[in-house]
Amino acid sequence: MNKPNTSAMDDDFEFRGETVFRFEGRNLLNYMNPIKLQEEIDAHINISEPMIDRAFINSKNKELYIITSDLKTIIHLEQHTWSSEAFGSGINVFKPKEKAYFIAVRGVPTSIDINDEKTIEKIKINNETCANHMLAHGLQIGYVNYKTELCRYQPRPK
Repeated sequence: MNKPNTSAMDDDFEFRGETVFRFEGRNLLNYMNPIKLQEEIDAHINISEPMIDRAFINSKNKELYIITSDLKTIIHLEQHTWSSEAFGSGINVFKPKEKAYFIAVRGVPTSIDINDEKTIEKIKINNETCANHMLAHGLQIGYVNYKTELCRYQPRPK
């Protein structure tokens, strides 16, 4: 008598949750008015009935945020290229800067020169996996292993 309710579940069911898309452009601050922003998005998104939960322009970083939980809209926005007329001069997907890890190397004698360069005291690493490995295992120069730790920056005194 108690049959499981499977009417809402399909074989191709996928749920990604709420997804945030960030875009940058030169004239975005001209679209701070919510009605004007909605009209511009609807005119250039090229999808019938987009399901957008929220959209706004962050005035500090001058970026457009589009937030949606609708799978069809998420897939469309992941592949969508905005026209050059959108928002006056076009918008592009925001590409965040790579996170850099600065690692301090402790105990390296000042007499050691590697490839005739300055003594290693700090290392900049852009790859999180490499940074974690170096923090866990240290830096080996020759047969000696030196302790490493994240650099702690302190504000300069004024």
